[in-house]
Amino acid sequence: TPTDVTGILFWASVALTAAALVVLYRQGRRVPWPALVTLVAFAGLGAIAVRGVAWWPLVAAVTLAALSSRSRDRVEEPMAPAPAPARGSPLNAAVAVVLGLAAIMALPLWRPLDPGTLAPDRLLGHAPSTITAALRDHATAADRVWNAQVWGSWLEFAVPEPAYAFDSRIEVIPPEAWDEGDRVVAVEPGWDAILDAHGVTIVVADGGPASRLATALANHRGWRLVATEATGTLWFRSDR
Repeated sequence: TPTDVTGILFWASVALTAAALVVLYRQGRRVPWPALVTLVAFAGLGAIAVRGVAWWPLVAAVTLAALSSRSRDRVEEPMAPAPAPARGSPLNAAVAVVLGLAAIMALPLWRPLDPGTLAPDRLLGHAPSTITAALRDHATAADRVWNAQVWGSWLEFAVPEPAYAFDSRIEVIPPEAWDEGDRVVAVEPGWDAILDAHGVTIVVADGGPASRLATALANHRGWRLVATEATGTLWFRSDR
């Protein structure tokens, strides 16, 4: 949507691309239909999914660059020999060296490791440190984890032994599973029966200890709190 930073940048770039096509057309440049179909298709992907936005700038830049170049159907005039390149400036070399050193210093290799994620500190955005450490210490291959989708892929990578309910493969997970996930997060009637039906032994809830699901689990005799942090909580079956 055009209400967040990603949406503003995306829709602004789509508008600029459309304006560039109009300018090229008025200049008499030929705009072939495959180029238009390509731009429309990838703009559509960006409009319906955030991950589609990643493809749009690459496709738009390459397509516009090709359209802006000299039209292939024109007769090329003989070109004069290219002049010898000018010698590089020492100032430019110094700037390149400084930028290279700054990039090396900014690498996460120099940061201390987070004890929970075992990754450089402040490198990961969707990786609960305390919960990850607790899962690594206690979860087994026999466990079935009902987890917040935003952490699913990270948890599968960091602690691959258990089975997880949700991850980033949103097209693979069936719609009825997402519906059940919404019902559990909202603590609708029958939320605990859904966990029982799927044999869930561990729940990873996001939203901190005051979230609706965390509060419901705290008031349920079948669950016990194992780990908590500002962004989420970890719960095990009481008989586990």
